[in-house]
Amino acid sequence: MLESQEVFAKPVESLTEDLAQGVRFEQGTYQLTENGDFTNMYRVTFSSTEDIEFEINTKNFKSHLQRQLINNESVVCSINGGFFFLTDDKSGNLPKETVLGTIVRDGMLYGVQSHNRPVLWVDEAGVLQVTEVMSEGCVMIGDMTFLWAGNNSGKKNSEIKLFGVDSCIIQHVSNSETGTKRILNEELSKTPAKTDIVDIVCEVKEGHLVVSDKREGGGTSFLEGNFILQGDKEALQTISVGDIVTINYNDLNVKDIRNAVTVGPSVFHFEAERDHPINHDRSLGDKPPFSDRRMARSVVYKTINDAVTFEVFDGAPKTSAFQGINPQEVAEIIKQSEISLEWAYFLDPGQSARLVVRHADGSVEGYGNRHYVRWPSSVNQPYLWAGEHGRAVPSVVNAILKNKK
Repeated sequence: MLESQEVFAKPVESLTEDLAQGVRFEQGTYQLTENGDFTNMYRVTFSSTEDIEFEINTKNFKSHLQRQLINNESVVCSINGGFFFLTDDKSGNLPKETVLGTIVRDGMLYGVQSHNRPVLWVDEAGVLQVTEVMSEGCVMIGDMTFLWAGNNSGKKNSEIKLFGVDSCIIQHVSNSETGTKRILNEELSKTPAKTDIVDIVCEVKEGHLVVSDKREGGGTSFLEGNFILQGDKEALQTISVGDIVTINYNDLNVKDIRNAVTVGPSVFHFEAERDHPINHDRSLGDKPPFSDRRMARSVVYKTINDAVTFEVFDGAPKTSAFQGINPQEVAEIIKQSEISLEWAYFLDPGQSARLVVRHADGSVEGYGNRHYVRWPSSVNQPYLWAGEHGRAVPSVVNAILKNKK
């Protein structure tokens, strides 16, 4: 499987099944070219908000999507969520939060994005929504208020510059065994060093976001704290360790949100454009996730009638005709199948793209990326086929049956 994945390059038979009231599962095959290129799609549509509510589950450790359904019988379907900190260096340090960008968990902001990105969120009624969010807003530290902007936002003039885990630089380097591996460039993953500035490290402790450290001169690793604020030393001189931090976006009121995560670009973006700024996000490595190349992809979209759909387009990279689907092909397919779309957004693509459902008979089954092989975490461990469970991820979007909650 490390050399060829052709055994997985098989079209699936067309199938439709009602998982529960107002919840329909479909699978089928899309022919992409006359040369035989194809993708298998797996789709779950939730037709009524009366029957379903949603949750975005983020955590500090990665787990398999099946766990969402096994641990909670009211979950009928789960799909992989946003992007996360990923390296192949098992001996390296890990961030406080492995999910990249915005993290709202139980109404509290744990992660703040440094890029301008869409945020998928759930309100207090369990309704799934999305907002295009600029990385800027207001922050109160102790009794002082400042304007902030993310270091990747493109905004030059702000009182405070914010650095998060999504400010890190991940690089692909040559590896004799696997071809390439992902590593963190530690020297480039630090705040700028200047004599007249100070870094304010912000961390969630005992249910409160507080100043956990204050460092003059900069040079703080992006992995420290939940995020780092950098500003003029004189302007921030009265701030102390232990001060309460309250931060918000101009475009998004966290008080209205139950849980949230940063996601990929709008599917509509690729109707006219071939590139997107996310392809130049170094926290995701050197291989652009939304270039023209085909790979497995997952999406979430909503119609003007409030029907929500989770969909995975499957593929395996080491095959000749079943490598997945590119962003433009996704846009074309979804636009043809749903003429009344309100919004449609990409989730984390590639080997993370996966969908798990609970069938009407109670059985739990996963779809997508069945070729997945788990790399060894040490030299003494073997490569393991993990297609039954797929890649473990730290953020998922769940659909919950209200009558079983």
